[in-house]
Amino acid sequence: YVVEGTLAKKILSLPKEITSMDGRLLPMNCSVEYISFSAHADFVGTSGFIEKVAPPHIVLVHGEKTEMMRLKAALHKKFHNPKVYQPQVYTPANTVDVVLEFRGEKVAKAIGRMATDLAGHAKLKSTEKTNMSGLLVEHDFHTHVMHPHDLSEYTTNLLVGTIAQKQHVPFVHQPFDVLVLLVRQMYADIKTTHDTIIVGNCVMVTHCPPEKVVIEWTADPTADMIADSIVALTMHAQASPASFK
Repeated sequence: YVVEGTLAKKILSLPKEITSMDGRLLPMNCSVEYISFSAHADFVGTSGFIEKVAPPHIVLVHGEKTEMMRLKAALHKKFHNPKVYQPQVYTPANTVDVVLEFRGEKVAKAIGRMATDLAGHAKLKSTEKTNMSGLLVEHDFHTHVMHPHDLSEYTTNLLVGTIAQKQHVPFVHQPFDVLVLLVRQMYADIKTTHDTIIVGNCVMVTHCPPEKVVIEWTADPTADMIADSIVALTMHAQASPASFK
């Protein structure tokens, strides 16, 4: 094994003369024989090892370029089926960076009330999947899933905050029953009194005659959507008062 550009590589072509390091031409008064040997693993050993380990990335380094490309082509030919195994093979030149992307598994441990809820579901031995909602917290290289109320117990300097929202919407020239009717047409889960509507146990609409209704809710994606729709219903009732008479 010899490297391109070296004296040994040139001697293999059996020239009559060679150039010395000081620039003189010297006759080559000797015969040269090339004996093949494996200083490292051969292709059978290398490909067998790769097949057993099955790495997603293979980087060929510290080798003569032509031989590395031959090995790369042979590996592609052997491992060409993406359904079985098809690695990415790189042959970078010296000082050339190779960027590899790895996707590691992330395991989160359920603790507190979340763990209790999961254990209760497991005892039922149900084959049906269940959805759990909680907070994903990463701290000191550990990942936990917990109920929001457990955040202060299992972490330091972290608290769950809530945003209470209140919106005043003009509502004149219409009885409150009109708005109740519109909300009932859109939502089934509502509770009413003579001056309030509670939708989904998360949004409360209060009639403040004669000029407005007040919509109150604690911010979250579902409550925000319901509140926005009630604002739209209120504005619709104001825009077309005659259609409700």
